[in-house]
This record gives sequence, structure tokens and C-alpha cells, in this order.
Amino acid sequence: MFVIFGKPSIDFMKWRYYSFALAMVCTGLGLLAMIQIGRGAANLGIDFAGGTAVQLRVEQPVAIEAALETFHDVMAVLGIFYLLDKEITLLLVTARLTLAGYSLTDTIVVFSRIRENMRQRRRESVESRINTAINQVLSRTGVTSLTVVLVVIPLTMAGGEVLHDFSLALLLGVLIGTYSSVFVAGPLLTRWTSLGHPLSRS
Repeated sequence: MFVIFGKPSIDFMKWRYYSFALAMVCTGLGLLAMIQIGRGAANLGIDFAGGTAVQLRVEQPVAIEAALETFHDVMAVLGIFYLLDKEITLLLVTARLTLAGYSLTDTIVVFSRIRENMRQRRRESVESRINTAINQVLSRTGVTSLTVVLVVIPLTMAGGEVLHDFSLALLLGVLIGTYSSVFVAGPLLTRWTSLGHPLSRS
């Protein structure tokens, strides 16, 4: 496999408080955008200028493990679009759903390696095992993100008015998703383990 970072040994846990702060700002911005959209105060496209409200009810509780990070990425992109006064359309919704799947897949790769390290490196601290795991998958994450970015940038710059906002949402989402997989997912997991998350007993 093509390797970008070689054998990095970056201390991601060192920056966890800054990562949490930035994640809270991004998520808060997204929530603000959602409120403004609900009030009709955002730049709504024709898709959302009118229509029917739909409410969903689930019979079983929804698991939130890894989901909080998939939520952060989607809300961050929505918040940035709101700040840029971009039109909220169905294409943006499509891009957000695509990003949710992309981010979740990337996070699963990170968490899978963390789980392996939790089992194989029992003498190390939780922070050390998580740091090692993130460094081990850093090249894979970098190659995957770079591949997508190299495709999306030309679409954003020369794709025309129809594709511009969709491509911009994908570009922002990939960048934010890569950041969150590396800097947010691991530190978030340290909080779960301190609260008795199953990984702490693996």
C-alpha cells in the first residue's frame, strides 16, 4: 500500500482538550443552523421552502457509540454552509448522508485497530494504546482522504453551479471527517473508557 506518513508516533491525546473544544464549536454551529432552518431563517432552497413535516418513531433505543463523531461531522458541514449563506437543498442533504457513511467507515477502521491494541497491549495505558492505534492507521486514513479530495476539488472549482455546493459539502466533510477520525474519535473513546465503556474491559 502507498504510505504517506511512514511510521508516525504523534501524541494525539495531547491535543484532546483542544479537539473537544473545536468539536463543540462545530457541533454548536450545526445546531444553530438547524434551529435557524426550523425557523425558516436560513437560505432555504426551493426543496425546503414548503412541504410536509415528517416525524419518525423508533421502537428500540439507538446506540450512540461512534455515532457522536458521525453527528459532529454532519453538523459541522451544515454549520459552515449556514455561515456561508449557502442554499440548503436536497443536494446538501445527499452530501450529508454520503459524509455520514464515509465518516462512520473511517471511524470504524480506527476503532477496530484500537480494539486490537486494547487486547494486545494490556500493559500500556489506554491513552498510549489509542495513540498507537491512530498512528498505525494514519497512512490509510490519509491515502483514502487524499484520493477523495483529489476528485472533489476539480468538481468544486469547475463543476458548474449545479455541482458546486454538493462538491463543496463533500470537500468540507472529508476534511472535517478526517480531522475528527484522528483528533476527536480517540479522545472521545478515552471518555467512554473512563465511564466503563466495554472497550476498557476488552
